[in-house]
Amino acid sequence: MIKYVVARYENDSYDSFLKEYIDSNNIPALMIDNSLDGNDSIYKKYNTGIQYYVERGLDDNDILVFCHADVKILDPDFVEKVEYAFQNIPKLGVAGVIGSTILTETAGWWLSDQAHHKGHLMQWIDNDEKNKYHMIREVTNNIDMAVVDGLIMFVRGSLAKTLRFDENTYPQSYDFYDYDYCLHTLELGWRVGVLDVLVEHKSAGSGIYKDSWAKNKEIFLNKWRGRGYQFPIAVKPRI
Repeated sequence: MIKYVVARYENDSYDSFLKEYIDSNNIPALMIDNSLDGNDSIYKKYNTGIQYYVERGLDDNDILVFCHADVKILDPDFVEKVEYAFQNIPKLGVAGVIGSTILTETAGWWLSDQAHHKGHLMQWIDNDEKNKYHMIREVTNNIDMAVVDGLIMFVRGSLAKTLRFDENTYPQSYDFYDYDYCLHTLELGWRVGVLDVLVEHKSAGSGIYKDSWAKNKEIFLNKWRGRGYQFPIAVKPRI
């Protein structure tokens, strides 16, 4: 069963739409306040979500959806497609809707060569509804990714019960939780994939937090170099 963990601000634009979608499909959902309070992190908040479902009997085959509140589900077969992928792709631990098969020292999946980009997404530009970009890359349900974008992430229940977000390394961060979790997933022998479902993201990106992003980029790179990894990190397709 799909279960949501939604990081939301008080005035998120799509909040009412997301609630309507979740309620109309009778999907369990936990809404977590994502305010920048200076003493917290998205890592800790998402771990709170995992623990919430674990305490209520999270099944190994459940799928946790970590989702921003400014995401709109456009695919009418969204639930069926996500469940089918996790039932039929061996060792799929984490999936997203867009990302890269390689992660370079730039530490942004979108900054790698577009040949490595997979997935599709309806992305707002400059928060202008009239200015949307339909990002279309190669997408099938059997592509091995290095990282996926955390705007929406799907995590298998059995993995979530054993792998939490690293809130100790990033105590006040809202950056790199997606990449960090993906690399840990790969390290444990699971696969990271991209699913053929379409969503819309009402966001112009994280440019307003560029100082924070740059700081946490160095933390992220240093952590994984310290674990013996060299950038770029690429994933070889599995047969």
